[in-house]
Amino acid sequence: MSDELKPCPFCGGEASIRIDTSHSTACLIGCATMGCFGHEQWEETEAEAIAAWNRRAALATQEAGT
Repeated sequence: MSDELKPCPFCGGEASIRIDTSHSTACLIGCATMGCFGHEQWEETEAEAIAAWNRRAALATQEAGT
């Protein structure tokens, strides 16, 4: 699996990743572009979050026909 995050499926911007160590080991991935209110992806581990985010990005691209 690649650790590289695909672009945001809503605006094409760069995705950012954050691990919440204050309450859990949950990992959040979302769009880093100011003003983009695309869906954020929470998962238990970093690997699961990256895989889920990249699946979403790929699906959005397929649905757009590109």
